[in-house]
This record gives sequence, structure tokens and C-alpha cells, in this order.
Amino acid sequence: MTRFVLDASVTLSWCFEDQQTPFTEATLAALKGKATPVAPPLWMYEVLNVLALACRKSIMGNATAATFWGKVSQAVEISENTGETAE
Repeated sequence: MTRFVLDASVTLSWCFEDQQTPFTEATLAALKGKATPVAPPLWMYEVLNVLALACRKSIMGNATAATFWGKVSQAVEISENTGETAE
């Protein structure tokens, strides 16, 4: 199983189309395959903060943010030692 360290900015690009790049799209494709994303605990707070801000500024609705968070949070393994667990 392949593991990779996932950054919040890459994660959030999947939610905001104008932020997508070939790299972020390839990372999403890897996630849909057999790769396991690993992130430090801070990742969760960074992603949730941006989603909350987007909702407050009416960039997205609460339901959209909740759906996105539900999907990505289930797919990402949170680890204190991301450098040791990623390949």
C-alpha cells in the first residue's frame, strides 16, 4: 500500500475548482486508487477553518462543506509521525 503526506492546501483545492492544478488532480486520483493519505493532526483544523470561513462568506453552503468534510475526513489517516509513515 502506498502512503503519502497530504497537505491542507491540496485537500482544499479539491473543493474549490479555481484552485485545482494538474498536481492536485493527480493527488485526488491517487486517493481514489489504492494510496492512503496521511496527515498531521493540524491538517484537520486547517481544512475545517477554511471550510467554515467559506461558509461564513457564502462561498459555499453548510451542506456542501459538511459533505466535503465527511468524504475527506474518512479517507485521511491522521498521524503524529507523518514523516515515518509515508513512503
